[in-house]
Amino acid sequence: MNIIQKYSDLQNSLELLNSEPQQLNSNDVYEYVAIDISPNLEWLAVGGLYIDNIVLWKISYQSETKVIGTQMNEDLGQLEFSNDSVFLAACGSSTKIIIWNMKDLDENPAILDGHQSRIWRIQFFNKPQFDILCSGSSDSSVKIWNVTNRQLLQSFNMNEDNQIYSIGVSVMNEWIVTTGNDSRALILDSKRLKLLSQYKICDNQLYQVGFPYHTSQYYACSGMDEYVRILSKNKLIRKIKFPENWKWQIEFTCQSLLAISSINSIWFWDISRGILLKVVENLFYTYPSFRFKYLEKGICATASKTMIKLWIK
Repeated sequence: MNIIQKYSDLQNSLELLNSEPQQLNSNDVYEYVAIDISPNLEWLAVGGLYIDNIVLWKISYQSETKVIGTQMNEDLGQLEFSNDSVFLAACGSSTKIIIWNMKDLDENPAILDGHQSRIWRIQFFNKPQFDILCSGSSDSSVKIWNVTNRQLLQSFNMNEDNQIYSIGVSVMNEWIVTTGNDSRALILDSKRLKLLSQYKICDNQLYQVGFPYHTSQYYACSGMDEYVRILSKNKLIRKIKFPENWKWQIEFTCQSLLAISSINSIWFWDISRGILLKVVENLFYTYPSFRFKYLEKGICATASKTMIKLWIK
């Protein structure tokens, strides 16, 4: 892709947000705190607090399609589709990970049980290892699972005081970056789970980490200060100042576009040039969770009180 095509695609992606979103309503979840869109753009999945259900929509219909029980009976923190759209995984305040096969939703889900306390983040590997899942927990461990065989493959135990809040897997699956409550980013060899490097990011806890879809050369990280940082293995590349300390989510949406969400807005940065491109205001969000997939085709944002907003061409 040449630079002209790259910025043309980026501009077309952002123009999508000028249109009015669809509002999807459901009475099955009280507060939405977890959402994902399947990479094939077929499914939208949401879940939340105080109820034991996940609600699924067929995006093409923009209507509620199915409700599945999580069997957790506790708060749901994250939903994650595998990158081939076959598996949907859920985690939260339970010590278990629940995984459904999207080809047969009536089949009993797989249950991965091995953590000792709350699981904060799960992340599937990329092609060709679509059925490999990585998880991080308050028990200070990172675990790698084979979803198809329901087996724990490897486990890496961090310092017992370092709860794992976020996990990022690089596009070629060679790195796993973890962040937690001790202000460091730790980079692991994903096959041997050998610690490759560690880097102190700031003086605060770190809650978010993410890789772009096209390269393993850098990643983004944020925590409880006003910056989102772009880093290589052991070097700071760029700092982006964000107006609020709390970032709900950071996510790369195309080669150089980084989306950062707060309580009532989503900010889109061109990180290659270090400039702010667009701000999407969401004035009535009170407990937001945002997710972006293939921005050139669609974007969705969720909020409390059973409201979901979906931008899609």
